[in-house]
Amino acid sequence: MKKKLINNKKKGFSIIEILVAMAITLILLSIMAPKYMAYRDKAKELKAVDLGRKIYSVYLDSFMNEGGYDAAVLKVDINTMLGIAGTDITLSDNDDPVTIEYPCDGEEYSVEINKANGNFEVKHDSNEIYSSNQYSKASEPSEPDAPAGD
Repeated sequence: MKKKLINNKKKGFSIIEILVAMAITLILLSIMAPKYMAYRDKAKELKAVDLGRKIYSVYLDSFMNEGGYDAAVLKVDINTMLGIAGTDITLSDNDDPVTIEYPCDGEEYSVEINKANGNFEVKHDSNEIYSSNQYSKASEPSEPDAPAGD
């Protein structure tokens, strides 16, 4: 009879053990959620910058093939080569810089191309998130120092 009672005992978790496990899980989630959100936002920004670089490459390709800048041709080239529908190309009064607006992950971004020096910037809500100029300066050779005593 004693063996029957011992074998009949049900095994499982108590409510306290389940609540402790849930509390630990919630604490870990509350610590990790902000880091995950920041990581996700950074990934979206990098995706938009990558797309902006591709648009700049298509702009250069179109500029070289057409021998100049044509907004209608560029729009078709961007849609054809990158598959981005809904791009909007706007020009300033003096045709420099060229601004190309494009959607990425439900947000609106723009590439501003300075035709005078070939640099470009990727912007989101008028805030610069990438500039080709900041990286080209680092790769330029520095001027040698003048010899002392001349």
